[in-house]
Amino acid sequence: MPIRWRKLYTHGAADTMKISFSQKILALMVAPVGVSLLLILWLAFMLDSAGQELEVEARAKELHKECSTITYYVETATKAVNHFYVSNGNNSDEMDSAQKSLNLIEDELVRVQKLLKNNPEQQETLATILLLRDRLNSVFSACQDRPTPVELDHLWQVGAHLELELRKLTSYEVRGASDARKRSTRQVLKFLLYGTFLDIAVGILLVIFFVRPIIRRLALLDDNNHRFARQEALVPFAAGNDEIAEIDHRFRDMVSTLSEFVRKEQAMVENANDIICSTDRTLRFLKVNYAIVAALGYEQKEVLGKSLLDFVPELQVEEARLNVAKAMEQPQAQSFDITMKRKDGTMAIFSCGAHWSAEDRALFCVLHDITERKRIAQLKQDFVAMISHDLRTPLMSIQATLTILLEGQYGEMKPAGKKTIKAAERNTRSLLNLITEILDIEKIESGKFTLAKEAVCIDVVIERATELVVNLAERREVSVEAKHSEIWVYVDPDRMVQVITNLLSNAIKYSPKRSKIVISVSRLPESIEIRVTDQGKGIPQHMHKAIFDRFQQVELADSTEKGGSGLGLAICKSIVQAHEGSVGVDSEEGKGSSFWVWLPADPAVE
Repeated sequence: MPIRWRKLYTHGAADTMKISFSQKILALMVAPVGVSLLLILWLAFMLDSAGQELEVEARAKELHKECSTITYYVETATKAVNHFYVSNGNNSDEMDSAQKSLNLIEDELVRVQKLLKNNPEQQETLATILLLRDRLNSVFSACQDRPTPVELDHLWQVGAHLELELRKLTSYEVRGASDARKRSTRQVLKFLLYGTFLDIAVGILLVIFFVRPIIRRLALLDDNNHRFARQEALVPFAAGNDEIAEIDHRFRDMVSTLSEFVRKEQAMVENANDIICSTDRTLRFLKVNYAIVAALGYEQKEVLGKSLLDFVPELQVEEARLNVAKAMEQPQAQSFDITMKRKDGTMAIFSCGAHWSAEDRALFCVLHDITERKRIAQLKQDFVAMISHDLRTPLMSIQATLTILLEGQYGEMKPAGKKTIKAAERNTRSLLNLITEILDIEKIESGKFTLAKEAVCIDVVIERATELVVNLAERREVSVEAKHSEIWVYVDPDRMVQVITNLLSNAIKYSPKRSKIVISVSRLPESIEIRVTDQGKGIPQHMHKAIFDRFQQVELADSTEKGGSGLGLAICKSIVQAHEGSVGVDSEEGKGSSFWVWLPADPAVE
């Protein structure tokens, strides 16, 4: 590019950066529209000319068709007369056919005259054709009785002359239409050539002064975008006041914000207590955070490049491989436990959350150390086993012995001794109940809790539960009223007796003397409601949900004054939820409590 033009382009490009995007777009629209408008006007003029030329061509085609038809009828008439002559005048149908063809020639000539009425150049040829038509009719009339060879020859000569004039008329029209088409073609070619050059020239000018600077600056933005993805320094952007410059400013602000976010995220990952890592498809570590040092004792560089399975005990490698393979096949993150060897040779158990990213072709894992939790769970399991085997059995033996003593099978006891034995038996029974509740909770949590459902009338279940608490109610001087409903439910009867017994026992413990507890059953739109209502001191609003948690009581003194472990309502909740139902309480301090159980209604059972 010459220096003068390069300076002009550079100056123009610099000026375009001072023009807003809307102004550039307006310029890019107005210039092509102006050129297009001129081309459209010229094209309209050419279309009008082409329309006239098409009319000429259409008339030439129509004239050629008519002339070809007349030629056909002439040939048909002359052949028919010739056949009549050959048959010695015996076949009159041939003359009728010839006469019909001559009549059709008259109709066709009328159409030809209409087509040539505005074309004086061909009137002379048309007059000759009409004269030959008359001569053809005259010769045909002379051949009506029996044509002579001379008349027949004359008829052929007139017909041939007529066909010659028709071809002359057709060739003239076709040649005129061809000349018009050539002129139209040359004009269109000129138009396309000039229009193309004009569009190219306008496009080049627009590219030089508007589009090219925009493309170069957008390319610079794209380059900075790739640099940001590769975490490289950004290239300085040319100054300007247009929208592209504004985009660059916002992009740089975004880069600064994201860089700060990435820095904080990396710091959070590096300082996390859990092992956060990524592996390839072969489970070789790609990245791992600093938490692996505290969790396994290995430095990060000692782990990178090695397989995750290298740190798994040999006997558990296959299980770990299957769990990881399953995680890679699932679109959602998968969780499983995995045991890994520490550098000092000890074992650590981790809860692994793994997700395979097809886009990154990497497995992302978060390993949370649950070694201590597993140890505590094992201690809990051992404790429950100890309670079940080493504590429950001796207590049952002690309770049986105390019962025998109270019954006097070893002789009568003094009142003071009998009182002491009763207290010991009562405390032993309470301890056994506590052990039973602990075992029930453990059974529910371990998944060993099963239901033996059957269709049963709820009144029978309530009656069994009432019989179990009648002695407690009498000692507390509380009456229990059960309203009959004749409603059938599909439940585990023994477990539901346990639920209602616990609710009644709690109501009796917290009810004042000479008060009444009412247990009722009603049918709701989609469930069956069992409600136990007492006249006790009520439960604060903030404790309505908490009392169904384990070891929770309304007041700390309740465990001492009323007895109980705080596990009864938790067991009730677990049993009801196992029946796909819900349990809750409606209560207000000083106005009693109303515990309710909702069970799914089964129309088939009812």
